[in-house]
Amino acid sequence: MKERIVQAGIAIALLLGVAGCGETTVETIAKWKTEGNTEKLITAFGNPQQDIRIASIEAVADLKAKDAIGPLAGLLNDPDLVIVHEAIEAIAAIGGDAAIPHMVKLLNYETARARLTAAKALGEWKVSGAVDALIGLLDDEHLTVGCAAAQSLGQIGSPKAIDPLAAQLKKRSFDIRFASVAAIGQIGGDEAAAALAPAIGDFSEKIRIAVIETMVGIGEPSVPFALKALRSKGEFTRPAAAAILKGTGKEPTTGNDLVWYTLAKIPQDPKAEVDPALVAELVALDNNIDGLLEAAVHPTPAEYEYAVQALETIGEPAAAPATAAVGKLSDNAPKSWFAGRSNWSGAPSWRLDLWGAITALNPRFSLNPLQAQTLATFEADARSLMNSSKFKPSPEYIPLLIAQTKTPPEFSNREKSKNAKQNIPLAEKNLILIGDKAFNPLVAGLDAEDISIASSCAKVLLQINREQAKEHLLAAFTAKAEAGAEITGSEFLDLVIALDDPSVAPLLAKVRPSDARAIQVFNEKFPEVQVSVIPMPPADPHPTAEPFKLKYVKSGHTKELRVIFRKGETGEWAPEPPLPDSLP
Repeated sequence: MKERIVQAGIAIALLLGVAGCGETTVETIAKWKTEGNTEKLITAFGNPQQDIRIASIEAVADLKAKDAIGPLAGLLNDPDLVIVHEAIEAIAAIGGDAAIPHMVKLLNYETARARLTAAKALGEWKVSGAVDALIGLLDDEHLTVGCAAAQSLGQIGSPKAIDPLAAQLKKRSFDIRFASVAAIGQIGGDEAAAALAPAIGDFSEKIRIAVIETMVGIGEPSVPFALKALRSKGEFTRPAAAAILKGTGKEPTTGNDLVWYTLAKIPQDPKAEVDPALVAELVALDNNIDGLLEAAVHPTPAEYEYAVQALETIGEPAAAPATAAVGKLSDNAPKSWFAGRSNWSGAPSWRLDLWGAITALNPRFSLNPLQAQTLATFEADARSLMNSSKFKPSPEYIPLLIAQTKTPPEFSNREKSKNAKQNIPLAEKNLILIGDKAFNPLVAGLDAEDISIASSCAKVLLQINREQAKEHLLAAFTAKAEAGAEITGSEFLDLVIALDDPSVAPLLAKVRPSDARAIQVFNEKFPEVQVSVIPMPPADPHPTAEPFKLKYVKSGHTKELRVIFRKGETGEWAPEPPLPDSLP
């Protein structure tokens, strides 16, 4: 009733020109404000002059005149939008219970300015009854209004707003995402941590930082979500998750979580090479194998590469768990491929088990069935494929390529047999192209019974990584020599001789000498003399003698020396008679 009387007074004042009280000026309004005369100020709302009306509205706002709420609400339907907005801002400034219903109603007002003011006010007043209306405002066509609604929901702190705010994190607008992160953080709790988790890897660095800081602020409830995010395929997510764990003081200390926490240190540059120091750190972790196998099936190539190098460095202890992991794959193609490893050169071998398992676990496993079928033969098609620029050698083809280096089958057609020998250098070329990824199967291939395969594996290994290959080649030679394997005349033996390693000299002496061995023995006595072997007519080998005709250069003249290696009672082969003290 009082409100209606006041509004009637305003109308009368408009008709009578403020009822004969003289002209109202801005100075008059200022005087009334100083006097705290809200009644006269309210009366001035109806003044025909816009500036007087604005001044009076601002005055009651400054005075926090709660009795002006009703009259101000009466101006919300004023035809002058300037006056309407001034009235709205005045109601917001005055506040109080009487202002709340007007502000809630204004959330649906036609102008963005009105909705913005109302949204801000309701948040500052923490009006829980406005939550539903503010949620509806999150999708306002004006971004500033939606952001204000998000901010107010955070100030009110109702968990009911978390899911709607979380939905805003999927928007492309930076502002609404940023405001929603802050609001969810203000609300806090387990639900807030769950809502922020999808934004841990937001594409905006500022949003990520905000999420990290917010989740760190939430504390313990954030930890499970950060641990899960360590395994994300998002390149920004993993480092951000690690930062949350560090910020909360909940860094993992063992097991799979520690493996993933360490993997989060991988550089985000996809072109960056694998860091040996980080691989060594992964290898040194306790209880690390299961976590590394998790990473081996990760869709991100960098995680896979680091996991593979760490597992291969761990070596034999990782073979059985890796083999078991293949059995859990849902894709039959890599499982079937891995199941055939008993036919691979050098099998059985833990190296083949481990290498084959981590290759099968690779989410990018790819083996062309037609190409695989072609490489399983020694026909011209296999040579054409290996020589084709369209063939991209990858780890999946390594066992087939190694098999191509075996002693060529004898065909009834002599030309066909000759051509089959061309498979070997083509296979070696492709294995070299694959590089370090072929290391373990090549090491296993050194133990192959077929000396041609062992020779090719040795040759390729020495080109891929000479220092590491040397150790494995000498070990394989030792095993073959002690087992009495027939390696005389093979490239395998020549490669061992070329290493000139004194540790295997006693074993070399027990192997029937080859041309390379004859040259080595000659050079041991005459290191400065250039020497070569003159081919001799084919003859059946003598059980205890092997002759050589050597050609050397002395004083500018080419000379020959006949040398016969004889097998002694202890099984050692040596020149008999011994080489002269000086060359003729």
